[in-house]
Amino acid sequence: MKEYSPNKFQALDPRKRWLYLAWMMENLLARREDSPADLAAREWSERLCRYVACLPQSERTLFAWDDVMDLNAADPAWRTAVIRLLDEVYERAGYDRENLRQLFAEPAPAAAIRRRVQPLRVIADGIRSPFNAGSIIRCAEAAGSEAVYLTGYTPGPDHPKVRRSAMSAQNYLPVHEMAAPLDAVRQCLADGYLPVALERTSGSLEYGSFPFPRPLALVVGNEELGIARPVLAACRHIIHIPMLGVKQSLNVSQALAVVLFACVHRWRAEERTLERVPRHIAKEQIID
Repeated sequence: MKEYSPNKFQALDPRKRWLYLAWMMENLLARREDSPADLAAREWSERLCRYVACLPQSERTLFAWDDVMDLNAADPAWRTAVIRLLDEVYERAGYDRENLRQLFAEPAPAAAIRRRVQPLRVIADGIRSPFNAGSIIRCAEAAGSEAVYLTGYTPGPDHPKVRRSAMSAQNYLPVHEMAAPLDAVRQCLADGYLPVALERTSGSLEYGSFPFPRPLALVVGNEELGIARPVLAACRHIIHIPMLGVKQSLNVSQALAVVLFACVHRWRAEERTLERVPRHIAKEQIID
């Protein structure tokens, strides 16, 4: 599970502190049901004691953590007290115990995860913010993209702020760094990927009307200046997201997420439609 230093634990949002302790208590409860004298149970108990000691006094008394820690684990009253405490934590934190694993369990190794890779690449041209660069990697990975190209002065995947916002997504797909965005566009073209720019221009098409042919390379640009003109000229299509409010733009990673998932949604819908077509008809459609 995730480990926090005492200082980092104390700096967490109070609700996350409570849920972290609840996660440890759930594990301790499960280990003691299996074997009260189990070494793993003792380790969970010692770890829990260390973190409870780091709680502010107000939070220690709020849920009576000390009372639970003082009870004899062999006493049936201990389990009753623990379950009551956990119910109070979940109620006050407004969180479902079923989701604790997503918060605190160690992520599965990359080799154990099967990504549903799509014929889709992302090219980022001159992204200034490392947090945006990391979010672009995360969005691309979540949508099943095959690869990401960080070009120009876009911070690379080793930048600490990129790693922080990417949330380890850079470990699950190739992230290429290139000095020139045009080189990335040409590379994708050479590999058969159609470069499509996400930019509003006088001739751009609303993304909802775009057919999203496969394979596709989606290009996004600088937060303020957009995509450089030579790169726009190299793209085969330009699409935009229609804005209905006062603000006429979205954050670059947000805009990317909208279009990436619209693309993937369309492709999956097409695949489901094809699956429902009788085999001999489907074959004719593919040939045509």
